Amino acid sequence: MSPKYDLDKIKFSVDQATFAKAVALYENHRVTKFENLYGNYSAVVLGSQPYQVRVSCSRYDEADCECYVGQNETLCKHMVAVAIYAIKKGKSLTDKDKKVFDQPVCSGRVDELTEKELEAIKGLITDSMKYIKPYNGPSRLWFSYQNSLTEGCNRLAKIVSELPVDQQTANILVDLLLRLDKKLTMGGVDDSDGTVGCFIEETVQVLKEYVELDSSCVVPFKKLIGRETCFGWEESLLKIIDKQKKWRNMQGYFNDDGQPVDMKAIEMPELCRKCRKYGAKDEEIICNLNRFDQQGETEIEHDFICGAFESKVK
Repeated sequence: MSPKYDLDKIKFSVDQATFAKAVALYENHRVTKFENLYGNYSAVVLGSQPYQVRVSCSRYDEADCECYVGQNETLCKHMVAVAIYAIKKGKSLTDKDKKVFDQPVCSGRVDELTEKELEAIKGLITDSMKYIKPYNGPSRLWFSYQNSLTEGCNRLAKIVSELPVDQQTANILVDLLLRLDKKLTMGGVDDSDGTVGCFIEETVQVLKEYVELDSSCVVPFKKLIGRETCFGWEESLLKIIDKQKKWRNMQGYFNDDGQPVDMKAIEMPELCRKCRKYGAKDEEIICNLNRFDQQGETEIEHDFICGAFESKVK
């Protein structure tokens, strides 16, 4: 009987350390005497000593192990190693198989999604959000519930980490944060462990990195104006909008004291008028800074120096 779970289900649910140790056991051929028995998998895992392990075909976390951790009814690396064996059947794991996403990061790749890719991403986000659900069960199910939140956030982390950087994807992330915020404030999600809140903060950091790579990514942040979120995560993004507004208002030239300089009041050297680049827009900033730096220090007609001068007359 084939397992009703796949490798992604394990990777997104199990903590990174346990998964890495289970992978090491699997790759070092420590899972032995594997058998498929009546809806369960049985194996002997060679750890510090041989451990008899049973894992359900239906749920990888319905399992037993003779080790200390397993005897305390906690998922252990031996159980996960057997579950991996049930999925891969002894075949080698690829780098992709072993890659774990436990927090969102910026891909650093400036690009845009096609319409088809965009729809696919939205579908994956909707599927992942199903794991971030209200808690209304008895206390004995609380740990299982927290695992569901972890799985949902890890699935979202993979999606976010693989997105290209542009205004379109920044808009997707802002909408995602607002959906998560609504779940925390109105949707009955119990985030006592801070799993969802941590994911939100990490995604905010991703958006900040987006703006550094593509300034147009700030546009979707305008959706946050006038909103109050569950723990004020929007504030740092709104500050970026304010900073850009101030920068636009400050465009021009300033002296070392921060005072604006009227470049029209600085006399134009004759050397500049004779230059082939005179009046060229792409040279304007460099030329203005050079004239500003030398004002008052030279006899403007005779001592002005420009290393980039190219005479109009050949």
